[in-house]
Amino acid sequence: MRFDLDAEELLRCYESGERDFQKIILIQVDLSGKDLSNTNFQSASLIDSNLSDCGLSNAKFDLANLINTNLSNAKLISTSIIAAHLIKTNFSNSDFSNSSLAYTYFLSANFTEKLIINN
Repeated sequence: MRFDLDAEELLRCYESGERDFQKIILIQVDLSGKDLSNTNFQSASLIDSNLSDCGLSNAKFDLANLINTNLSNAKLISTSIIAAHLIKTNFSNSDFSNSSLAYTYFLSANFTEKLIINN
């Protein structure tokens, strides 16, 4: 797998059944409104990207780097975000029900407005 896909290539891979995007580097991609549930983004880097309104249930972001990434209104239900670095990440109105955020580093992350966390 290539590590530097654009949005169209990633969606094409996802639609063909690929779910393992470990160590991928996504820079300035717009995946807003897409369903990327059950995707493995472990150790991935998402920089200046838009994942607002995405379905990311059961996704894995362990050890990932999300820098200036928009995840507003995202469905992060039962998502694993362990030991990740989230810098200037927008989580406003996101649903983290049953998700794990253990050992995650937040710097200037936006959790304004409704935030759902049920564990």
